[in-house]
Amino acid sequence: MTARLLLAAAGLALLAVSLRAAAASDGGGPLLEAFLERMRTLEADFVQETAGVGGARERSEGQLYLARPGRFRWEYRSPFRQLVVGDGERVWVYDPELAQVTVRPWDEALGATPAALLSGAVALEERFLMEEAGEAAGLRWLLLRPREGGGSFRALRLGLDGDGVPRRLELLDALDRRTVLHLERVRLDPALPEGLFTFQPPPGTDVVREGPAP
Repeated sequence: MTARLLLAAAGLALLAVSLRAAAASDGGGPLLEAFLERMRTLEADFVQETAGVGGARERSEGQLYLARPGRFRWEYRSPFRQLVVGDGERVWVYDPELAQVTVRPWDEALGATPAALLSGAVALEERFLMEEAGEAAGLRWLLLRPREGGGSFRALRLGLDGDGVPRRLELLDALDRRTVLHLERVRLDPALPEGLFTFQPPPGTDVVREGPAP
């Protein structure tokens, strides 16, 4: 699994699902409940910063789209382009520079990540320990840790603004690398065309299929 697929999976799954579980918990409160009441789709720009070799920061920018349940589109636009699309049955990872797309069945591609929760097959509270983590940088924070080790990430902090809208995700992966995802110009419940969540390989694209057909 590519690092970008992992980040897309973790970020989008937890945006879609962790908030629901948090709102239902004792500590979730009306702020999160109000957010969930009005969120069906989400569109946002993002800036992603990842610790690279020697402590250098790697920065990527792009746009994401989410439609509950189970569909997402994650577009990296700089410093190079890549597209990750989840249509609810398959996950497509497209690299236009290589003219190659890898397609995997949903469960096989995302089964080891939090994105498996997008399907609704697993309750978040069964897999994660969740707690409120106070306020900092003008955001209210939730901390999630996997109940069992050996997964793709160790912890995730989710920061919400005063309206309960997610603005920042901080992911610590299994190798102790930290990725910070800033969400900007977040738009709730935009009318998103269905075509955003499907992928048709452009002519001449090398299609690499992994795993059984869904």
